[in-house]
Amino acid sequence: MPVEVFDHILGLTCGTYLNHYGLYTESRTLNAHFVHQRGCLRAVSRDWRKAVNNKSFLWNAWCGSTRGRIETFNECTSRFGPGPVDLRLEFKPGPARPGKVSTPALLELVNKVTEQCATLKLFMMDDIDTANIISTVHSNRFPLLSNLSITVLYWGGPNYDGTAPETPCPATFAHFPNSLKDLRLDGHPVPWTTPESFSLLTTLVINRLGRLDSPNVGEFEALLKAAPNLERLSLNCVAAPGIGASRHSITMSKLHTIHYCPVGHRDLGSLISRVDAPNLTHLELGMWNMADFEILEMCRKTFRIATHLTIGGFKFTTEALKTIYELLPLATDVDLTAASLFLRRMADASLPMWPKLVQLRIEEPALGELNKLVDRIAIERLKVYCPGEAFTPKSIMTNIMNSIPTVVVNTQREPKWHSTVFVSE
Repeated sequence: MPVEVFDHILGLTCGTYLNHYGLYTESRTLNAHFVHQRGCLRAVSRDWRKAVNNKSFLWNAWCGSTRGRIETFNECTSRFGPGPVDLRLEFKPGPARPGKVSTPALLELVNKVTEQCATLKLFMMDDIDTANIISTVHSNRFPLLSNLSITVLYWGGPNYDGTAPETPCPATFAHFPNSLKDLRLDGHPVPWTTPESFSLLTTLVINRLGRLDSPNVGEFEALLKAAPNLERLSLNCVAAPGIGASRHSITMSKLHTIHYCPVGHRDLGSLISRVDAPNLTHLELGMWNMADFEILEMCRKTFRIATHLTIGGFKFTTEALKTIYELLPLATDVDLTAASLFLRRMADASLPMWPKLVQLRIEEPALGELNKLVDRIAIERLKVYCPGEAFTPKSIMTNIMNSIPTVVVNTQREPKWHSTVFVSE
């Protein structure tokens, strides 16, 4: 067998652990997979052990936290070789523990591989080490970095009217990478004044940034115009005060997915209403008050061509549901992430329904309300998520099974593409 073929097989076997949605799995599965797969291959024989140990490309990744075992960390990272490196690091609060990986050890690893780092995902709580962690990242140069995710969880949750108290470090990258294709920011900003840095982006997630951290509307517009290859956009933030945007449309021909939470602020609504996305197919909405629906009305022209809708939020009124129906007349696939807030009103025959609906996905529905809804819709597929054993195919009423050709029940929640949270161990 040619060496190149053998290496490719090993690479597939030890590759990044993806689930069937193409996303990195959460929980401890990722790191366990990384260590376990290489251990299994090395246990085949002495020759296999030597081959796996000597192929550095199999080891150029690490997903771990400050609670991980130091022996495993040292063994795996010592085998780093040439080629791209992927790092997913979780900095857990609290003092260092004997035999566990420390914050300085993880930061030393970041400093060591800056020239070859392709993926850097950081997750941390706002505590005493946060400023040091962020400062280390900001002071380094990452010439090959294509995926950057920074999550800082503040005690007390998001504050959209201002920044979180005592923000650990301003967005002062000494050398902000211009090679980024996937940028995810949760609770931490980056420099917004150089839109050319975002020219290669295909995915942009901005989550939980207040008025003192977010771009202003003009910077948002410049950012979008500078990213012609953007395919997925997630905004759960507000715009900072400052220079406003123009009145011209913003053409984004490759944009196919938008996740938008208006959070009661109209600043970004007017900007999104001018986005021309002719290939938009997926729209995900987080609606938390009636003001959000007023903002949604502003974006009707941008959103109306989408065929896949995911929606969650607060307790919806009848008028709110009518707005959603009218907003997406072409919807064929609808995902209700808070089913208990929808089903009772959706079962009302006096309300309209998506005329082209083919598939409905519902999280944790009340069985009686679901049964009433089935009586007034004609769909081909129903997907139900319910944790544990509380909702199984056997417990679904005969009426539901007879009315819908395909019924699928999942007990594990499907991960969201715009999520920035991962737990390593």
